Amino acid sequence: MMTIYHSKEGRCKYLESIDLFDYPELNYIKTKQAVMQVIGRYKNALNKLYLKSMPSITPHYTIVPPSYTNQFHSSTEDAALYADTVGKKFKDYVERVNTALNSIPATNRIVIYKSLILEQSDVKIGNELNYSEFTIRDLRMEGITQLAYALGVDVYD
Repeated sequence: MMTIYHSKEGRCKYLESIDLFDYPELNYIKTKQAVMQVIGRYKNALNKLYLKSMPSITPHYTIVPPSYTNQFHSSTEDAALYADTVGKKFKDYVERVNTALNSIPATNRIVIYKSLILEQSDVKIGNELNYSEFTIRDLRMEGITQLAYALGVDVYD
């Protein structure tokens, strides 16, 4: 049976007795390292995603004579195989990070994108968004924490 308190002292005792607010402390430094690792992989995946997936449509001339074998070679088939095998892995990773980025609030997303992905300075981002440098740092800290929650890479003590 739940006891209902009508005095302020009783309400405080009741709220203190609830274990819902007993969360472990978030380790921001390790969480930021984990997010930076994800962002580094994200940049690499973006670079590799379209690196070999497009076939060559212009003629390719070379001084080296072709090797005459009975094998058929097609750059279009090579691009299709690359996109189907290796490219799918990178595409899934990029989509996962994009979904997590889109789940955080717009201001934090812009600050995270410009500072961590485009590697712009806090002063430049602050001038573009009309915020102070310290506000940009606070927004980046909040954004990193929210992105860590969305990606599932948050680290606790």
